[in-house]
Amino acid sequence: MNSANNQAASAMRRTVYEGRVAARIDRLPLTKVQWQLAILVEVTWGFIIFDTDGIGARLYPFVWRPAHIIDVYQYAVIQAMQVGLGILLGVFIMSWIADRYGRRPAILTATLLGGICIWPFAYITDFTGMVFLSILSTLGVGGIVATHSVYLSEMTSPHIRNRVLLTSQGITALVAVGVNLLAFWLIPGQWRAFLWISAGIEILVLLPLLYWLLPESPPGWRHTAATRKPNVSLRSMRRGCRPRRRRRCRNRTMGATQSFRPRTVPGQSYSPVRPIAAAPGC
Repeated sequence: MNSANNQAASAMRRTVYEGRVAARIDRLPLTKVQWQLAILVEVTWGFIIFDTDGIGARLYPFVWRPAHIIDVYQYAVIQAMQVGLGILLGVFIMSWIADRYGRRPAILTATLLGGICIWPFAYITDFTGMVFLSILSTLGVGGIVATHSVYLSEMTSPHIRNRVLLTSQGITALVAVGVNLLAFWLIPGQWRAFLWISAGIEILVLLPLLYWLLPESPPGWRHTAATRKPNVSLRSMRRGCRPRRRRRCRNRTMGATQSFRPRTVPGQSYSPVRPIAAAPGC
């Protein structure tokens, strides 16, 4: 009984703490760090979507069909696995990872799958192996589709959320143009180099950047043992806060209190939540 009570009390404290930090993020003005996170996530999304998901459509007309590696019916199966079953499984699996372990592990896993499963297409000509790789590579596509916008929504305040999402998604169009120009330059003459460059960008460039620069969003803190991660995230946002906005934000948030009564179980008492101080980024 004591163990159950301790677990319930610990869960309640974590929920209150997460709510406080999320409320501070909601009052935080738009910072340079939030723009950096949005651009990094959207660039990753663009590379996974336009590079990994369209690999069959790029290679079949110029490489697979002239070399008689597969016929049109086999290509239809591969395309169905890439744009259908693989994405569906990716959304389901990565959504479970995002809810169970956090948004950050889901984004990292999607990037790893997108990069590590694309380069074998340069050497595998067996139809069964190509179908298997098509499913594995597009698991990352489904994962990034299910998590990128949710992550950015949780790391920005409501009054700037639409502007950040729409503006950062414009970067995706530039990524699409860059990937298509690279494919136009290397396919079909150096098509294997295109696959290696694509995998290298996702594994050697984007994955380390995401690992070192991407903090966990507030709903994912309940799955992490390190209690310092929320403070690290808020300190990083504070570094990007403009000084001229700090006084305005401080005046808006000093003395702000939570006036609502939290839900309680009948028979249990509650202690009112203390007033929330100024957001750390202000």
